[in-house]
Amino acid sequence: LCLVSPSSVARARAVRDLAGLGRTLGGVQVVCGVLAELPAIMAAKTVSQDRVESGTGGELAASDSLGVAGVLAAVSGLVTGVSWSPEDSVKISLALIPVLHHPTLVSANSGFWIKMTSKLGLEASQVVKENIKDVLNIVGDLLQSNESLAKEIIKSLMKHAPNLLIDHVVTKVTQSLTDNELLKVTVEDYMVYET
Repeated sequence: LCLVSPSSVARARAVRDLAGLGRTLGGVQVVCGVLAELPAIMAAKTVSQDRVESGTGGELAASDSLGVAGVLAAVSGLVTGVSWSPEDSVKISLALIPVLHHPTLVSANSGFWIKMTSKLGLEASQVVKENIKDVLNIVGDLLQSNESLAKEIIKSLMKHAPNLLIDHVVTKVTQSLTDNELLKVTVEDYMVYET
């Protein structure tokens, strides 16, 4: 939670500590694990485009709100704070997909995932192309738990890698339509299933 704290001092410390962990053997898994928790934190809190102040005179900011700027600053610091290997860069980029496609973050800065992927030395379309199964798994999981986040990811995929997404949809439809078990079902059986 300190990673997206309204206090820039606490946030900077958390980014520095997490980046330090990222430099260790196996540290990328820890960083990806923390990034995987951010969508749940952002779902539980109010993410606002307004500046969230950390309070004055020792007061604490509202604990139920996160500022877009704080989240973007934390992610940017994490991406640029470590010289990631090419393999680790791909893992970080994939872990950032759900974080940086939160609807409020997208409305504030729609291309931030692409910018962060570029800062990792990668091209977003290439990451998606080479890891399409992982990306589709991310979207599939989010369709169950956070539909608005999944929709933002799908919109981004349609902008930057439409052929991959359309190919996947066509493949799934073709598989479904050629499934012998599905073709054996009669209209009456389906009507009974619907009741």
